[in-house]
Amino acid sequence: MINLIDKFTSFLQDNPFTKNKTKGLIAVSGGVDSVVLLHLFNKLKSEFNFEIGVVHLNHSTREKNSDIDELFVKNLANINNNNFFSKKWNSSTSSNFEELARNARYNFFFDIKKKESYDWIATGHHLDDQAETILMRFIQGNSYRGLKGIPQYQNFLIRPLLDITKNDIILYAKKNSLDFRNDESNNDLKFLRNRLRKNILPKINEINPNFLKSIQNLTNNFNQISNWVDITIDTFKENFSSLDENNNYYVDKDELTKYPIFIQQEIIKSFFSSNNKWRKHIWDRLREFLLFSSTGEYLILDELSKVLKDRKKIFIISNVKKSLEAIFEFKSDGPVSKKIGKYHFNLNKIIHSKKFTSNNSKELIDFDLIKKNH
Repeated sequence: MINLIDKFTSFLQDNPFTKNKTKGLIAVSGGVDSVVLLHLFNKLKSEFNFEIGVVHLNHSTREKNSDIDELFVKNLANINNNNFFSKKWNSSTSSNFEELARNARYNFFFDIKKKESYDWIATGHHLDDQAETILMRFIQGNSYRGLKGIPQYQNFLIRPLLDITKNDIILYAKKNSLDFRNDESNNDLKFLRNRLRKNILPKINEINPNFLKSIQNLTNNFNQISNWVDITIDTFKENFSSLDENNNYYVDKDELTKYPIFIQQEIIKSFFSSNNKWRKHIWDRLREFLLFSSTGEYLILDELSKVLKDRKKIFIISNVKKSLEAIFEFKSDGPVSKKIGKYHFNLNKIIHSKKFTSNNSKELIDFDLIKKNH
């Protein structure tokens, strides 16, 4: 058994969020993981001069047991002189329950943090949770970024037990005679995570007893890859991207094509909000566009964004509310001029064909293909 106190203390000392004299919220469900987490924080709160609060979301899914869990956690908080915050939540639908419940939990935690002026939030995720998450994302076809796994800290959210195994957590609880609640829904095999935990992971551990260590190495590797990609993106944007007069970004097309296609995709994606999660079909469409589209073609990513390929530039246009349409009327063979927004367009009919020009402000159009009004 590892010395959990020493490892936990080292995490707090090294973490930029858990400085002395800070206020922290501990998310406690009542299960062994969060009970051990709360015990560790209360054991060290004097040393670090922490002010500890306990936050609990009652999912209202297990009849009276959910209420008993809430009361159990409240009593734990009272025993340790921790502030206690709880809320009852009912899902509006039975489908996709795990994701809805997770979003409800974090939204509640974030609300309490803001209202009560806490500095950080700690959850009890551990190394076995990490392994389950990696397997789930692998099965679901996540990208390399998804295989980074659960981050140990992210903004003000920290997970001090992420490098600790479930077995070590249970041993600590037994050694310190800690009471905790058992959530029977963790045995419900209709949830993929539970099936992996009960049926798949034990067989993997038979093949590779050091599988959890392998998961740590895997997540470390993918985090390094992700960091390298981010540095590459930032370097490219610093050197080969600019803003036009309409505040739309554009990049140097020739420089972009020097990179592997997945880096090209990541560079384009970086110009859009990080909160906008792209599904696989959008990545696929962007890949096809970058590889095979012609000058003048554009790709609509969603109702608010599109990418336009010019001769030497690729424009990234966001907050597109409506397309710009204009009609040129030809009443004679003479030249036509029209102003659209900030732009001036001059159209001249050429009888004899001319060579193509590299001038980006000029375009040759086949007059016979222009729609005519009769």
